[in-house]
Amino acid sequence: MNLHGEYTTILAMSQVLPDLVPVPIAVGTYASDDDVHFYLASFVDMTDEVPEVEQLPAKMAELHSRALSPNGKYGFSVPTGMGACMQQNEWTSSWETSFTTMMNTMFEFEQDMHGSDEKMRQMHQIILEKVIPRLLRPLETGSREIQPCLVHGDLWDGNTSVDATTDKPVIFDASGMYAHNEYELGAWNLPRHKIYRAYIQEYQRHFSASAPEEDVEDRLMLYRLRFNLTSSACYLDNMRFRELAIEDMRYLTSKYIDGYQGMEERKAENQLVT
Repeated sequence: MNLHGEYTTILAMSQVLPDLVPVPIAVGTYASDDDVHFYLASFVDMTDEVPEVEQLPAKMAELHSRALSPNGKYGFSVPTGMGACMQQNEWTSSWETSFTTMMNTMFEFEQDMHGSDEKMRQMHQIILEKVIPRLLRPLETGSREIQPCLVHGDLWDGNTSVDATTDKPVIFDASGMYAHNEYELGAWNLPRHKIYRAYIQEYQRHFSASAPEEDVEDRLMLYRLRFNLTSSACYLDNMRFRELAIEDMRYLTSKYIDGYQGMEERKAENQLVT
């Protein structure tokens, strides 16, 4: 049940930053009708505005810094929903593994919704076998490491607002998990959203880009592909989102066709030169 996933996500957030979310009260199913579910939270009088660029990124950076995985792994204690697609969120010690599973699930969901596309499938395999290892494996190799932290998981302007009483940011409708903090910024890397590049830049003032820093823009491209696939799956009468996903896939598969092995080979070449 998606409501249970949202309840559990928002509850975890409220335990760290109670002023950032409508505090959850209860979730369940009607005794008289097991097809009817409910989710009850504290009332927040919200405006029709998106949070200011000086406020939301700082609060999210604080959340990501403080709400760390309880077992040091990626995943979540319950399934959560992304649109109509359920995320299983199995615990894993590798972000590369966790994201690979997530991407594969969303890709298959998109293909089920719009019909299988052979060229997309070919690029998807390259994404899984070459691009994800090249961009995500370096985050947790050598002396580098990242800490799994609680992310909202679908943080665009439609899931944010401003508390009309306090003027502080409010977030809701979460699809949470413990993930790489930069995954949160994938939805902020989409030109169609009001929360866009200025919010990423402000966030990085509070939470520096993960090493290797030179990969950050393409990591955000990879993460935003996840959201373009989700949008494609959710809007069946609009093929524009599939086209956007294909554009991202073409860029990533072209640039990283050599995968992680290519990175290691170039590293060895550079060491010989020096």
